[in-house]
Amino acid sequence: MLKKTLTLTLLFASNAIAQPQEDQKSTQPDLVPQYFKINGVDKTFEERMKHYGVPGASIVVIQNRKVLWSQSYGVKSVKTKARVDRDTLFQAASISKTLTAMAALKFSQEGKLNIDEPANRYLTSWKIPTHKYSKKSPVLVKQLINHSSGLSVHGFAGYNSEEPIPSLIEVLDGASGFEQLLGSKKANSAPVVVDNLPGEKFTYSGGGYSVLQQLLSDIEHSNFEGLMEDNVLAPLNMHHSSYQQPLTGKLSLLTATGHPKTEKPLDGNYHIYPEQAAAGLWTTTQDLAKFVIDIQSSLSGDGGIILSKKTANAMTSPTTNTRVGLGFFLKGAQSKDSGYFLHDGWNEGFSSTLLGHKSDGYGVIILTNANQPSFNNEMVLSIIQKYSWLEI
Repeated sequence: MLKKTLTLTLLFASNAIAQPQEDQKSTQPDLVPQYFKINGVDKTFEERMKHYGVPGASIVVIQNRKVLWSQSYGVKSVKTKARVDRDTLFQAASISKTLTAMAALKFSQEGKLNIDEPANRYLTSWKIPTHKYSKKSPVLVKQLINHSSGLSVHGFAGYNSEEPIPSLIEVLDGASGFEQLLGSKKANSAPVVVDNLPGEKFTYSGGGYSVLQQLLSDIEHSNFEGLMEDNVLAPLNMHHSSYQQPLTGKLSLLTATGHPKTEKPLDGNYHIYPEQAAAGLWTTTQDLAKFVIDIQSSLSGDGGIILSKKTANAMTSPTTNTRVGLGFFLKGAQSKDSGYFLHDGWNEGFSSTLLGHKSDGYGVIILTNANQPSFNNEMVLSIIQKYSWLEI
């Protein structure tokens, strides 16, 4: 048993209103806890949703590399009152980066990509601009994955459905503050440039993952949603997941609406993210459980579908510091077999959390249609306590 307190890195908070509903489409409903311990007091999941103002949520708990139980709560939209169920799609936000990292590491396994080589050797449609820092040390592919590239742009705001949607290259070229004010360019974010010495330190960069998106597309000569479907989503049977932006077809009928503010659905229901690798995944907790379990199976040596044991260990082991792996953040990872791999996410109107243990086969995933990451954090810590996964 680890003797360590787990504190997830959740960065934002706001206010909304809860719409608790009856339990909907649960797997193994007899196993779903009625109460969760919050500061020593028993509370229901719905009570905590109401407290934080979360209209809808979906949760999966993993035990022994299997789904122990899953449950859906609340509504897709406070306007329509349509209920969340196990097939409801949420924006995974920055959890998108973890599957992108898996694709890059898969290509590395296959010899298509050497992550220790400069990224510009693989980029053909766009190049990382030369800078005084990159002259000293080129940006490596690995540094795009572990946020040590020195590239700018922390995250992206997305675009509403009535705005012109830029191409990825237009996003990478960006717009200055003045150009954004004038609306003279489609992009609503700054140019992606090297503004720190590559490899020197951890600096979270959605811009770096957008460069990785272009790099993977150039290698495969494919659009990004297609290569992610072929190399990660389809092999893992994640049939209710897509990187398509904007989402079309049958899956578009299953989406939740984002709620960035109390009782106010997002105009247009959700934002569109051409920065697919960094923030563009639509998914369910059921599908993300397949992803977590596959990594755990690779780590155990039982034959994960996507990654070898060696590659999965590299993905979930410290790189720039003890808290950063390749696509994941880490907790309690003092040795290669211990601790958690995790990531959270924030898109406009959506918050998400994913956590798995490297060796003990348990984990939890929460997706919500509200910007209330403190709710996710509280529930994850309660689950850990309930199942004695970690002494707090």
